[in-house]
Amino acid sequence: MELITVNNEKCTKDGLCIRECPVTLITAGPEGFPAAVENAAELCIGCGHCAAICPHGALVLKGTDPGTLLPVQEEGAIGGDALIHLMKSRRSVRQYKETPVPAEVLQKLLDAAGYAPTARNQQTLGWIVMERREVVHDLAKRIIEGLRQADFMPAMVKAFDEGRDVVFRGAPHLVITHAPSESVLPQVDCVIALTYFELAAWASGVGTCWAGFLMKAAEMNPAIERQLGIPEGRRLYGALMAGYPKIRYRRVPERKARELRWL
Repeated sequence: MELITVNNEKCTKDGLCIRECPVTLITAGPEGFPAAVENAAELCIGCGHCAAICPHGALVLKGTDPGTLLPVQEEGAIGGDALIHLMKSRRSVRQYKETPVPAEVLQKLLDAAGYAPTARNQQTLGWIVMERREVVHDLAKRIIEGLRQADFMPAMVKAFDEGRDVVFRGAPHLVITHAPSESVLPQVDCVIALTYFELAAWASGVGTCWAGFLMKAAEMNPAIERQLGIPEGRRLYGALMAGYPKIRYRRVPERKARELRWL
């Protein structure tokens, strides 16, 4: 299969795809129509920008009809101010309702997170989603037992023994990302994807909180990654608690003044 094919009847030779390719794999052919350079198929990172930027649907990338791609909606798209308000109003949720989030809602959020950028567009992230509260709680118990045996953070162990889930806060779900350790920037890729998930979740009425204790526990005990079913050669790079918030926040709290220098 050719990397790109061009419908000459639709193409206007505007050169948008040529200028947009981040690795300069498209050039103007003898008649001015876009053409792939030698070895383009081996060098292509699959970002899809060439097909995405063509306003005429003239370029076919790897056999995918541009007519099947999701069109960008300019009318009705969320405005900048609304998005910024969403980002400012997002809170780390530590009190959750008993009601689980439906699987189709979680899948929708995962689909959105799948569009997060990854280094060299590798898209090597893997996901683990715990759908049942009892499974999440069982993992919390294993983490607490590890802390108990290591005689580490006794106050946290005591709180858990008294019935307070200070590990996952009673969240009904846990969303975990993992990636090959040899990826270009695996931890960055996973954190960005989880941030996409978190913002999409907040916009959908689902609360989240970063599961830092799980990350610390996995660092102390690598066996946790095997218990989670993370494949060999991959590492756990991030996790979020998720569920419907039990309380509603009414205000956006202040933030510290940031260090900033304009150049």
